[in-house]
Amino acid sequence: MIPRDPESIRQYLLRRRISSWSIARRLEIDHSHLHRVLMGERPGSPALLRSVAEMAESMKRRRPNQTNVDRLIDAAAHVFFIKRGCFDSEVFNDPTWKS
Repeated sequence: MIPRDPESIRQYLLRRRISSWSIARRLEIDHSHLHRVLMGERPGSPALLRSVAEMAESMKRRRPNQTNVDRLIDAAAHVFFIKRGCFDSEVFNDPTWKS
């Protein structure tokens, strides 16, 4: 069941680890306005709350785990060394890249 009031939607987003920023971006609305609505500082229209709840329902959990962040940083370092012609980086020998 999809929640309809701001507090329930905010709790639903927290449980599913979906940020209000990602919802605002997908709905093409101002993040600060959405944040204020979900915190109860401003009233939200029923259409907005319904759209936020439905978007959250259709999204997967979005926060990456730490290993994905580490791999992204390693990939950036990898590109940095390749562009400079330095192929002796430890990044090239890291066994996690072979998985």
